[in-house]
Amino acid sequence: MKQQTRNATAALSAAVLVSLGAALLVPATGHADKWAAPRPRLAAAPRGEWALVVVPDAKDPFGGPAVGRLLRLGPSGNTVLVRRFRLRSVPAEALVGDNGEVATLDTYGSLGYAHAVVVYGPDGKVLADYKLEDLLTPAELAKVPQTASSRPWRADRTARIEEGAGGPTLVIPPSNGTAGRTLRVDLKTGKLAR
Repeated sequence: MKQQTRNATAALSAAVLVSLGAALLVPATGHADKWAAPRPRLAAAPRGEWALVVVPDAKDPFGGPAVGRLLRLGPSGNTVLVRRFRLRSVPAEALVGDNGEVATLDTYGSLGYAHAVVVYGPDGKVLADYKLEDLLTPAELAKVPQTASSRPWRADRTARIEEGAGGPTLVIPPSNGTAGRTLRVDLKTGKLAR
């Protein structure tokens, strides 16, 4: 009986090792990833006078659009609601300029697809809504890593708004692994600088 148990254990161990070895030989096309439910967030302008509060849809936090509340700090330190508007998605990142310009990057839980860059005008209307294919060349896209839900195409939290003679510009550095180029988007028009 002990010999049969040893043989069964050895056979099971061999089967597990063969299965594990076969699984390791299969190339992975994506990595599994998990996203916690998005929560309300605040994005402040560099000088701190403007802020955007992003509030995900309570009923459908991943799929529903978020609401943006643009706030300005008053002279006595009170906050003033400048406008409330519907965002195209729940953004992974939001940026606010020193004059209240708003841009959002990616969709939370699904980076690098639709709504990769969205620029909103002073009235909250969308000036531009770029998917990743609008921003990167096919050669650059081929270098972007892919997970089960996302294509992390940019370095996290490195985008910024720069003030220049032509007005505010959204600057998005590439991710280290993509060998892409730095993207620039005019926040007055939403146009991509080529």
